[in-house]
Amino acid sequence: MTVAWVNPVAPNTTAGSESGLKRITVVATSAGGATFTRVALRSSSGMMELRSPVNSSYVVGLEAKLQVGTQASAGSDGTAIGNHTSGN
Repeated sequence: MTVAWVNPVAPNTTAGSESGLKRITVVATSAGGATFTRVALRSSSGMMELRSPVNSSYVVGLEAKLQVGTQASAGSDGTAIGNHTSGN
C-alpha cells in the first residue's frame, strides 16, 4: 500500500507537499500469483468542494414516489447521497 499527496487538478501527478488530496494505492497478490491493484482518492474536503478541472454534474440525493390507483395519495421517501456537505 502507498499513500501520496497528489495534484488536485492532475491526480496522477505526485505533489511535493500537502495538497489536500491523497492517492491511495493498494496492490494485492493472490496465492496463484495474480496481482490486483486498486486506487482511491481521498480529499481533505468533500468531493464536491474541490474545483473540478472539467464541467461536472453530481447526484446529491434521490427521492422515490409511489402511488397506487388514481384516488390514493402518493407516498414518498428520499435520501441524501454521502460525501456531500449540507448547508454550505
